[in-house]
Amino acid sequence: MAQDKGAPVHLGLPDTTELESQPTINTTPSVLIDADPMRQELIVVNGGVYDIWVGLTAQVSKGNGIRVAASGGQMILQRFYDHSLTGRRLYALAETSAQSPYVLAVTRYREG
Repeated sequence: MAQDKGAPVHLGLPDTTELESQPTINTTPSVLIDADPMRQELIVVNGGVYDIWVGLTAQVSKGNGIRVAASGGQMILQRFYDHSLTGRRLYALAETSAQSPYVLAVTRYREG
């Protein structure tokens, strides 16, 4: 699974970057987003016609993970509320056919 990595966008804060992607999620588990301990927020929006399932391991399956419903379902992780879960590697699979959810990751970084 190749992750479509957009160009980082520097936000108003001097140490924050947004990275948008739309990875292709198939009916077998694959990486939705790699681990990044500096990630502060993660938003996944499923604009497809079938549900996707997100989990912490490659054993994610239908009914065994976080369901991101079709037609605009979303999953939002924020470090303030979800702690280290926000920075973990996440896996996903599509319920019926390949889907390409919108993924927005907000990361802190230090220059120099």
